[in-house]
Amino acid sequence: MREPTIAGTSVPRVDGLAKVTGNAKYTLDLTVPGMTQGVVVRADRAHARIVSIDRTAALQVPGVVAVFTHEDAPAQHFSTAQHELYTDDPDDTRVLDAVVRCIGQRVAAGVAASVGAAVAGARARRGTSAAAPRQFCSAIGRVLGGEGGRFWARGRLGTR
Repeated sequence: MREPTIAGTSVPRVDGLAKVTGNAKYTLDLTVPGMTQGVVVRADRAHARIVSIDRTAALQVPGVVAVFTHEDAPAQHFSTAQHELYTDDPDDTRVLDAVVRCIGQRVAAGVAASVGAAVAGARARRGTSAAAPRQFCSAIGRVLGGEGGRFWARGRLGTR
């Protein structure tokens, strides 16, 4: 019977040298003619309602192809919760929503000929938002023993 030649031995990785030298090609490194890049603009406040987003300046950036906002997003709602049964969570969020529920929520998306142009377009867009009423946050603060306004304005889970 022949002895195994691979089991119990180190096998060199075919892509090892390329990875450790930084020369490996990944999916994000590939480009094709006419390819565009996208960037997502995220909310910088935790609780607001978007009044308007002016795309004019963003669309004037060379290479920017399109800017999408809640006005362009499908009306279909979905849940951002990750519970095992989807029926446990309400479908309460759109892909790009006019109601901002947390810092970092998606509020707009830009498409451009390059990542640099997409980022420049995202920075050039102008938006107006209005702070949403704080009654709900104040009520939670009172339940937890603090003053809701100060408690939630700091954005911390604590009443100091």
